[in-house]
Amino acid sequence: MSKAKQERRRQIKAEIARGKTLYILQRGLLAWGLPIYILYLLLTAGVQALWGKMTYAQSLKALFPITVIIGLVVFGIAGCFVGKHHWKQLLKEAGPKYREKK
Repeated sequence: MSKAKQERRRQIKAEIARGKTLYILQRGLLAWGLPIYILYLLLTAGVQALWGKMTYAQSLKALFPITVIIGLVVFGIAGCFVGKHHWKQLLKEAGPKYREKK
């Protein structure tokens, strides 16, 4: 087995040892949900500024607070689903020894 493959196996074991919940929060919510939401928010404000004939700051202020709260909830839930999907992929990569029993 190559050194790169051995290192990847060590990383997988360490991630599995930290637990499913922490993995989903880190990989799904923080690494996917939050950055994608921020990008979505900035792009939405930019489009509103172009089409609404207002400044970028005005369009960004117009999105607060309801749109931000709804977006955080929606992208947070989506991030949890993405994290669960990544967890399943990690277990599949780890092999049959680590697969959860249903």
